[in-house]
Amino acid sequence: GLYSLVEQLSIKAGLKTIPLIYISPGSTLNAFAAGSRQDPAIALSRGVLHALSIDELSGILSHEISHLKNNDTKLMTLAGMFHRLTHFLSSLGLFIQILMLPFAIIGAGAINIATLPILLMAPTCSLLLQLALSRTREFEADMESALILGSPYPLANALQKLEALRKRSFNPFSAALPLPAPPSLFSTHPDTKERVNRLLTVARPS
Repeated sequence: GLYSLVEQLSIKAGLKTIPLIYISPGSTLNAFAAGSRQDPAIALSRGVLHALSIDELSGILSHEISHLKNNDTKLMTLAGMFHRLTHFLSSLGLFIQILMLPFAIIGAGAINIATLPILLMAPTCSLLLQLALSRTREFEADMESALILGSPYPLANALQKLEALRKRSFNPFSAALPLPAPPSLFSTHPDTKERVNRLLTVARPS
């Protein structure tokens, strides 16, 4: 049934190659896409398969298929490479500045002080840009999931259920001690409430 569902959603999305399905034996609530349009794959944990209804699972699968269709996995790989390159070049620049310090002290060289803040901040800035890109692609995949299914509710319901289950598993006293939300700037995924609100705007009349 799962393979048939993935095949149907892939055809509706216009994905020419049907993704391979991998099942993780863990109870964690996880699902992600890997590969590309030409060599797609989707991994699902048993926890997700047991937690979601068929309708909700369709929302999650169409979201991951959207990532594959739009080559988001390749895009985020390139973004990660750019971040690592920025980090390497910044570290190299700082190392050279440190090597120049003894020469600067004896007056045989100079350190460009103006470049130090740039070298220090560049890795953080590139990371923030990478995370912002990731959140943007998540929003786009959410919207495309609604288009594939003709309704935003399967994914919206799945996101809300998974969020509630995650909070309960991490904090059994969540009713009394709600978990603090992570800083959005340092998250790969947008806040679930914001994702659901954006999805439901599709269902509301303009």
